[in-house]
Amino acid sequence: MNVGWTQVALACLWGGMVAVERKAFLQAMLSRPLVAATFMGALLGDVGSGLSVGMLLELFYLGTANLGASLPENDTLAATGTAAAAATLTAATGAGSTPAIWSLAVLLFIGLGRV
Repeated sequence: MNVGWTQVALACLWGGMVAVERKAFLQAMLSRPLVAATFMGALLGDVGSGLSVGMLLELFYLGTANLGASLPENDTLAATGTAAAAATLTAATGAGSTPAIWSLAVLLFIGLGRV
């Protein structure tokens, strides 16, 4: 399955919405890596990759919390970027959703949390 421009536009809107929700708007925990990555995977047609990457990143960022004015590492950006990369790699290779693709996506895009 190819990723079309409509899916990319929806994924960008989702990423922007959860980035704003993280601190400024609703704070309903939609920006946590498990939720953000799973929904990103669903938008790009690969829920399995999004869920798997989201579980891994949720464990990685479990100790972070937005309390008061403190702003921890951007787990939302890392989750949405990694899930989008995993879903796109799965679609591009045609090999299906495999742990090797999830690991590659995590290794390549985990640094987005430090930006």
